[in-house]
Amino acid sequence: MKTTRHYDVPEWADFVRGLGDDAQRSAMQQHLSAGCARCGEFVGTLQRFAPIAAGEAQYEPPAEVVLRAEAMFQPRASNAVSRARAAVKVAS
Repeated sequence: MKTTRHYDVPEWADFVRGLGDDAQRSAMQQHLSAGCARCGEFVGTLQRFAPIAAGEAQYEPPAEVVLRAEAMFQPRASNAVSRARAAVKVAS
């Protein structure tokens, strides 16, 4: 009995984006053409989302905005840590 090789998510993602070597892409296309419903449905879903994901790059915020946001949300020492540091400075 021949077992069917199903491909992994990253392999299908590359397939949908036209990436990967020709031999593997050909084997994957044959797998789909053989009628694997599970993989066919998954590839269809990826094909619907690929244009959305490709367009995400246009929504990247400017680097300056990212730096400002990171600076605003830097973790701060808790009051207990601040008091401990102050006590160490006084004791020194």
